[in-house]
Amino acid sequence: MSTVQAIRTLKDDAVTIVQLTLAAFFFLSFIGWAHMVIRSYYYLEDLYHYPGLLLLLAAEAVAIWLLAYLYG
Repeated sequence: MSTVQAIRTLKDDAVTIVQLTLAAFFFLSFIGWAHMVIRSYYYLEDLYHYPGLLLLLAAEAVAIWLLAYLYG
């Protein structure tokens, strides 16, 4: 009885590493969003004054595109 085992290639490992990195990025970005919302609520600051918010949105858009490309 022979069993066929799939051979993992370096490309598969690289894709897995990229996917885990993007998942960690999403986790940290949601913590950042929560921090900004809570800070704006308690200190009555406006959310639109954060230039980092635009950078975070752009980085999330790129990460979503990369995930869609890797899964597609």
